[in-house]
Amino acid sequence: MREKLRRGLQELHLESVAIQFLPKPKDPVIPEQVVAENISNNVNVERFETVETVSVYPMKQYAEIFKCQNNISINGDIPEATRQSFVKSLTIDKNQCEIICCKTIHQGSSKIWYDQRSGRMSYEGKIKHC
Repeated sequence: MREKLRRGLQELHLESVAIQFLPKPKDPVIPEQVVAENISNNVNVERFETVETVSVYPMKQYAEIFKCQNNISINGDIPEATRQSFVKSLTIDKNQCEIICCKTIHQGSSKIWYDQRSGRMSYEGKIKHC
């Protein structure tokens, strides 16, 4: 049967190869019930972890969200009150801050680092060299 499969594949495509079929696994030595009891017993847990997700948007997306939430359509100068309201709407808790720090620590090789920098002015290029 294997030879028939190999020949059939080569008829379709000369460079075809047939990978060996994996053998059917033997019946497990440890019954499933024993495994289930073992993994559900907290004594067998090395450590517990809490996984949290954080949504961090680039500044441009925060601005778009703010405009939509406040029904704002701006095509020119932005009033000072609107700017202040936008800045106050930007809140990041301690967990979000730590996650952002971890995800941007390698700067140039981090996509989120570029996303967070877009739309912001940095002082790096503004230094006057004598």
